[in-house]
Amino acid sequence: MKDKGPQSRASEDVHSFLNQLERQDGIEQWKVEQARDALIFLYRDSLKLNLRSQTSTVKKKGQKV
Repeated sequence: MKDKGPQSRASEDVHSFLNQLERQDGIEQWKVEQARDALIFLYRDSLKLNLRSQTSTVKKKGQKV
């Protein structure tokens, strides 16, 4: 997976990364949220691609999905 650039990443790659990050010991929820927000910014604003559907399951604390 390291040989892929961000434009060629499948939605599942991003979703998988965020879920893996969320399950890691020692990773606080705010860090997962920050990673999610950064990825949304990268894809939406820089690459002009939509990640909304991929990141919707990684929720902010207290937010209902």
